[in-house]
Amino acid sequence: MKISISPYELDIVETPNLKRDGEELNGYMDSDALEIGIDSVSPAPIKYNTLWHEAVHAVFEIAGISVPEHTVVIAANGVTQILKDNPWMSSLYATSNQMEWDDGYSADVDDVPRRSKRHTRPQRPERPDRPERPDRPI
Repeated sequence: MKISISPYELDIVETPNLKRDGEELNGYMDSDALEIGIDSVSPAPIKYNTLWHEAVHAVFEIAGISVPEHTVVIAANGVTQILKDNPWMSSLYATSNQMEWDDGYSADVDDVPRRSKRHTRPQRPERPDRPERPDRPI
């Protein structure tokens, strides 16, 4: 099984009782080996969320964006919840016209359109009355 994050393909490697450096893990993303490892004995919902978690790591790393771990957790949990609550979204690609996607859609990180000035949101003013939110593990 593979995940394509243009221009790379990452192999999905399932291993029972996954460990790396002596630590038990649900999953990992190795950008050098272009692989995502998943603990094959985890329950299906955990494997699904872990796969999204590691894919989000890969997307940010391939794009050259450094994000804190809690950002990856929030993004992966959000995608997992959205797809759980809206199963039709998972099958959207499979049930649509394959040629339509293949001919006109690019998910290459270098092709991401940048917002023009006309479409940028105005900056919010600072709110000194609101305390700054500390980083917190999730």
